Amino acid sequence: MSQRSEGHVGWGLVGTGRHADQYVAPAIQSATGAYLAAVCGTDTTRTEAFAHRHGVAAAYTSLERMLDDASVTHVFVCSPNDLHEEHVRLCAQRGRAVLCEKPLAHTPESAARMVEVCRSHGIPLGVGYHLRHNRAHVRAREAIAAGAVGEVLSVEVQYVHRTGTAPAAPLPAWRRDPGRVGGGQFAGTGTHAADLAGWLVADTLASVYATQYRHATDDGGEHIVQTVVGRLAGGVLVSLSAGRMPHALNAVTVTGTKGVVRLTGSVGNRGGGRMEILRPDSTTTVEVVEHDVYREQIEAFERAVRLGYRPSADGVDGLNGVNVAVAVERSLQNGAEVVVGELATAGKE
Repeated sequence: MSQRSEGHVGWGLVGTGRHADQYVAPAIQSATGAYLAAVCGTDTTRTEAFAHRHGVAAAYTSLERMLDDASVTHVFVCSPNDLHEEHVRLCAQRGRAVLCEKPLAHTPESAARMVEVCRSHGIPLGVGYHLRHNRAHVRAREAIAAGAVGEVLSVEVQYVHRTGTAPAAPLPAWRRDPGRVGGGQFAGTGTHAADLAGWLVADTLASVYATQYRHATDDGGEHIVQTVVGRLAGGVLVSLSAGRMPHALNAVTVTGTKGVVRLTGSVGNRGGGRMEILRPDSTTTVEVVEHDVYREQIEAFERAVRLGYRPSADGVDGLNGVNVAVAVERSLQNGAEVVVGELATAGKE
């Protein structure tokens, strides 16, 4: 079982689903200076089994009880999206630094309240945009900022779950309910793609126009891909693709006046990949070895809390992501361009 060590940060994990099981719990347990002190789920048997599987000393079915555990100083919220606000609020009120999985909430209003409650209690709020922690993406961002491609003209990101000849494992019931997910299909890989596009060039999406393709499979599943074109606040053109389909490259291309940065093998749940800087007179290739982006996310958040600076992706970034996802859904409904964050009047005369 996990034991608290001097100088180690004790994490509590809310949620025992597939993502928490495959990525978050192992990342916390392997992170330098951290350990998983407690887990919280809704089902006693499942939560205790999760705790045993990951070597965790304490298992709870009440977040309030987990927050009574003095060994828990940081919390990773990995519960269904419509429960994020309640769980983050409780953590903030109990003085726990909180890292919340994306999307931050199922509505922009809920996300805004989460940002405010953490601000009012002086609690750091981080958001799980793990692609920011791929070293290949960090290298690309640094190269772009240093002028490697000149003035940026466009950014393209594809993040599609590859399903082979059939859809991936069935989504949990709550994920099939748009009212609980928030922002529809784009709230999945799409918000990661939108966040990465803006983060690479230090900007945010300002407007979107969306379309989608859906195809029912013989086994009752569905392939779906959404394509979004838009502009960042500074005018850079953006193209995003997200969803689930049999084959996808999952790549990033940043085009500028002096060249192109191209990333392959970097978009997904594992770190690493290839970065190429293509210019008329030269090609530079950097191979980044595979690494655990979730572990690096955990370590980066803990450093930010300890040193008192802004998390790599904070609540405002999370709110922006929810606004983008809802804007995409609105554009699909209206067949028109939507201004991000101005949804009340989008598409109206």
